[in-house]
Amino acid sequence: MNKYLPGICFACQKCLFCFNFSPCNCNKNIKPTRVSKPERGQQIYFRVYTPNENLPTANYFLSSAETKFQYNNNFNEPFSFTFCSTCNSKYQRLKTKDKISKKKMKNKAAVDVESLELFEECGIDEIKLHVSIEKKGKKTSTSKALIIKPVEYINVMEKINAFVQKALQNENIKPADYSISYKAMNSRGLSSELEDELDFKEFIEDYKKVTAANKKMGMMVVIDNSTDDETKSSEKRSKNSDNVESDGSVSEEEKLNPARLQLWAREIMNKGTTEDVPPTYPTFSATLGVLVSNNNTQIPTTAPATASATTSATAVPAVASAVPPANTPTPIIIQMPPFQYPYPSFNQLDTSTNHKLPSIHEFLFSLDQKYNCNGEYSQFENAFLEEAITVNVIKDLSDEQMKTLGIVKIGWQKNIRQEAQKY
Repeated sequence: MNKYLPGICFACQKCLFCFNFSPCNCNKNIKPTRVSKPERGQQIYFRVYTPNENLPTANYFLSSAETKFQYNNNFNEPFSFTFCSTCNSKYQRLKTKDKISKKKMKNKAAVDVESLELFEECGIDEIKLHVSIEKKGKKTSTSKALIIKPVEYINVMEKINAFVQKALQNENIKPADYSISYKAMNSRGLSSELEDELDFKEFIEDYKKVTAANKKMGMMVVIDNSTDDETKSSEKRSKNSDNVESDGSVSEEEKLNPARLQLWAREIMNKGTTEDVPPTYPTFSATLGVLVSNNNTQIPTTAPATASATTSATAVPAVASAVPPANTPTPIIIQMPPFQYPYPSFNQLDTSTNHKLPSIHEFLFSLDQKYNCNGEYSQFENAFLEEAITVNVIKDLSDEQMKTLGIVKIGWQKNIRQEAQKY
């Protein structure tokens, strides 16, 4: 049996004075002394083995070295040893692995009475945190102080969640919608996560160390992007529902817009209705609540909500039924706002829905004129002609097909597609 000498590395027996593996004349019975600025690979790490620590992988690393070099150490009692930088790194990685495995086993096991009592007796009356709320990928520069007491896991998490709801003005946010991490403010390095009660124990210990050093503990709440999208969608739905009147009817501005008047005029020309009876389309259901007479005024009607395909002959009695009973309140007659139609006469309304399809030359030339370009769009004429592309199919071209034609700028693509939507 060989006695372990403090001047050599416990795991590899490197000399910690000259840092060589070959036999040297250094006195290894003396414990080496750390220098303030060691060279690369010449750091020294002093460690103490404790029998009660549950670190199976790390302890196996020590016992393997004990067997290999036949040291005379008793692993049932504490003893000191020294590591070089390489062996110390291995040892620390093994300890971290043991701690992670230990944490996973505790998460799977049921919480016993000891763990429940552990978080009720933290040794401090209150904690003061500087909480900042941010979204993924977007950092914030400000934080607010939050004082929490009593210092219990459930109480702390509830106070943080209430703080987040108030800051974001959203009472539907839950702890599952965000992640929490912490570290000393203005310190470098990674932050530690706070997910469960086991993390809370480590948080309390770190909090004591930070405050003992006269520093402040910072806490970061990172909101998941999907939560923000759901909030915006809910607000949009609420806003749209507010636009509908309380009685379920649509606003006066939406009752007879130019599109409905144009449809009505087409039906008059096709002998499908008259100026006093609206067409039998769903868009002219009872929710409109109006008819148009010859003097361009709106008259309340009681037309059925779901109009079926009927002829003008059957629609005539609807005018008679439009007269309200004696006990019905007098309807309010609303004068329609004037609308300047781009046609010479209402009865001579052009029923065509599509513009005349121009040639590629005319289409691209019109873009040059519209955007004051000197042949910037006309340069693609040959590319369109070679691929036999007409104006009406331009809106269906993909970005890759646009690039194949030489239209590589985003502005060009958008302007061409926008103009092609007319055909």
